[in-house]
Amino acid sequence: MISIDEQNSKTSIIDLKPDNIVVEPFPHVIKQPFLNPDFYQRLKEEFPANELFEGRPQLIGSRTGRDLFKGDAGFDEFLEKSPNWKKFHDYINSPSFLNLALELFGPHLSRFECRVDPNRAKLVDYTEDRFSLWWRSKQAKWLGLGRRQDPNNLFVRFDIEQSTQGYKKPVHCDWSSRLLSLIIYFCDADEIGMDGGDLHIHKHLESKPYSQYERHPKEENTEVIQTLRPRENLGVFFLCSNNSYHSVNAISSIKDYRRFIYLNVSSTAQNIW
Repeated sequence: MISIDEQNSKTSIIDLKPDNIVVEPFPHVIKQPFLNPDFYQRLKEEFPANELFEGRPQLIGSRTGRDLFKGDAGFDEFLEKSPNWKKFHDYINSPSFLNLALELFGPHLSRFECRVDPNRAKLVDYTEDRFSLWWRSKQAKWLGLGRRQDPNNLFVRFDIEQSTQGYKKPVHCDWSSRLLSLIIYFCDADEIGMDGGDLHIHKHLESKPYSQYERHPKEENTEVIQTLRPRENLGVFFLCSNNSYHSVNAISSIKDYRRFIYLNVSSTAQNIW
């Protein structure tokens, strides 16, 4: 007889448990398949056409120049025509997903010096479009408004991405307003003939209090502890603590796009670390 837990794991979009978490050097989960395989296949079949990514402005918050997210022209229309992506988007923006995320990572927030209280965290209706992200960064830098918002007011950033030759990311942490980040790949690096474009997880060479780690360290001050080649339905879910270092080495050649989604559980406060 199949248990209720087994039945739920076969039908749920994301099936994760707290014991999936690897705590060091920062809490994270690496899993393949990450999404329910049948649901993932439906998402892949409905992945946005290349034309939808053309002409996007490369403002702050645009990782590749070929991204599509809430607030962009065409995003809502895409969801209306793509029932599986709408289902996924609605789930990611639901209390059910936030509850799962807090069940997984909530026990680690205090240790890694996060200002979010998992017992008070809640979803709020907020759209972080290209302009609002740019403006929030200016407020934080010049007006000192970054810490005045309630850190427990959370929303989800939902980016659908393509990257191509020349794309790279130096060693970094995500924005200090990010609580969690989730990457899911919709490609196989070998099948698209990609050289480079691997995700590297880094560890700082110096041990110090989490509040004192710089979010953009020099590469020589870190070491790569794991390298992940993009594969179909490979997911990486991690806490955006001050030492959550990761990078992508430059794509030197590629025959198709490196397709992925990048999701962030974020706070309306500019700095939660």
